[in-house]
Amino acid sequence: MGRLLVHGHRGCRAVRPENTLAAFRHALAAGVDFLEMDLSVTADDVLVASHDPLINETICRGPAGAVPIRSLTYAELRRFDCGSQRHPDHPHQVGVAL
Repeated sequence: MGRLLVHGHRGCRAVRPENTLAAFRHALAAGVDFLEMDLSVTADDVLVASHDPLINETICRGPAGAVPIRSLTYAELRRFDCGSQRHPDHPHQVGVAL
């Protein structure tokens, strides 16, 4: 049997906000072999890391609710904060100001 490979699912979402550079850096520092992320596309065709096709109101604050990422331009999407509030399912997660 070969070596067990460790995947950083959405970075290291149990301890950093998912799909953020902070989560990816933390996972790499912890020694993962792979980073896993999902991508969405904005209205102006910019790729962004997001597991959900809609703004996730559980982890994001912003000017609107659960709107489709594809309906927002990149500039509009940047008005949302999807890193500073902790995900309620991950009590050890540290928020990151974005």
